[in-house]
Amino acid sequence: MDGKLYLLTEAAELTGITVEALRQRIKRRKFQGVRGNDGRLRVRLSSAEIGTLAATGRGSTGPVITTEPPTEQPANHAMTVLTNRPVATDASEARHLAEIGRLQAQHTAEIGRLIDQVTAERGLWLERIDAAEIRAEKVEAKLDMVLNELLADRRRPWWARWRR
Repeated sequence: MDGKLYLLTEAAELTGITVEALRQRIKRRKFQGVRGNDGRLRVRLSSAEIGTLAATGRGSTGPVITTEPPTEQPANHAMTVLTNRPVATDASEARHLAEIGRLQAQHTAEIGRLIDQVTAERGLWLERIDAAEIRAEKVEAKLDMVLNELLADRRRPWWARWRR
């Protein structure tokens, strides 16, 4: 088989995907993994595979999906994106750019709304947790009281308990 052997860290640097992603591809038999004499795992990659992976970040398996958390963007983010682009050459391109700007603004507003909703729900759950902790403390205090009564009763002689 053609291709050169690379350590997983080297292959990750060359291709731009993570070491764990390379391990999973070896596990799924997308790539060939070889254990060296030193016990370290290496992956066999051809120059075409390296080029494809480096270009797309995922190879030929589909679009790139980032898992970074959303960052706070200024309210005029859509406008800054549009102003950094070259001026539209025709009316249809201008309409497309305007539509992209509208969708980006709508997307930013939706993200803000969802963040507010999640924050509110988190607050409600924290209140519920606090209430449950208070109830648990009350139950624990009552159990301690009952246990103390039972222990006090057990300290009395059997004949004193029997006469009761």
